[in-house]
Amino acid sequence: MVALFLLFGQVLDGETFLHAVYNRSCTSQDFMALPALFGPPLPRRGMIGYLIEAMPANACHPMESPATSSNSSRNDILLIRRPNCTFGAKVFHTQQAGYRAAIVYNVNSRALADMVTDIEEIRQQTETPSVFTGGTTSKLLNRRNNRLCSHRPISTPVHLP
Repeated sequence: MVALFLLFGQVLDGETFLHAVYNRSCTSQDFMALPALFGPPLPRRGMIGYLIEAMPANACHPMESPATSSNSSRNDILLIRRPNCTFGAKVFHTQQAGYRAAIVYNVNSRALADMVTDIEEIRQQTETPSVFTGGTTSKLLNRRNNRLCSHRPISTPVHLP
């Protein structure tokens, strides 16, 4: 598990971004993202949480809950590879496992895509916000995750740019 803070944000022109803060002595970075076209919108004030890589990486099958799912104040955010099943299935499995948000990323491409689902039942039952980002973003997030200076959450506030 990685002690990475992510802030989902939305600026006035509707663009969405991820603001990642690694810890007090490390840098922060912004990444472009698109919100899913199903499920709830991102919280107005953003969301801060811990980034966890999906197992299986594509989240096409039910997954285990995060180790700390009993801590209701903690936001675990799942990082998911794009291919092999629908966006709806990925977000639905994320929600079933108890994660608070999902970041789906493109593989070998920086291109962003609209996340949609044709399954009405999933559209109605999705309560987990999710965004789509490029493959480069996932590589940078993973690289940062492997070089964290601390496994303790940051206690200082994170502000939108």
